[in-house]
Amino acid sequence: MLEVEGAPVLVIDPRSDSYVGGPTLKPYIAYCELGTVRGDRWKPLTGADVNKHLTGSNVMQPLARLRWLYALMQGHGELAPGYDPESQFRLTKYPKAEREFPKHMRIATAMMQGPGRPMEIAAKSDTPLADVNDFINASLESGFAEVVAPPSSGPAPGPKPGGLLGRLRGGR
Repeated sequence: MLEVEGAPVLVIDPRSDSYVGGPTLKPYIAYCELGTVRGDRWKPLTGADVNKHLTGSNVMQPLARLRWLYALMQGHGELAPGYDPESQFRLTKYPKAEREFPKHMRIATAMMQGPGRPMEIAAKSDTPLADVNDFINASLESGFAEVVAPPSSGPAPGPKPGGLLGRLRGGR
């Protein structure tokens, strides 16, 4: 269990890869802003203690939701390190878009139409580039997106001399 002023108590059950929480993610943004949290800040709970937090709208939620939120908040409008803005990205499956983030529906719809560079996705979705980058980061982290075509360092290679018939005749 971890507590941050102004945010709901964060109760994580690593055995079930879940956390106790309500239907919305925005209240957990304060935890995302902490960065790495030292182990001594966490308070261990028994199963009975965890059950005490399961009240009202607080139910066991997939921890993947918090990972998605964390990745969304960490980019600060830039693609995560290691990803090139000239690469093309696509969604591999349509995410459960949070009602709290309606602009993500537009971004997801644009990405489902076909792969695109972040600038192209921003134009298609009429959404700021910073929001598109953050959404791509979260989608890559959660496995909902992938890089389709990394930028090439030069012109695409042409067909090899000889083609299929040449190779069948013994040429290389």
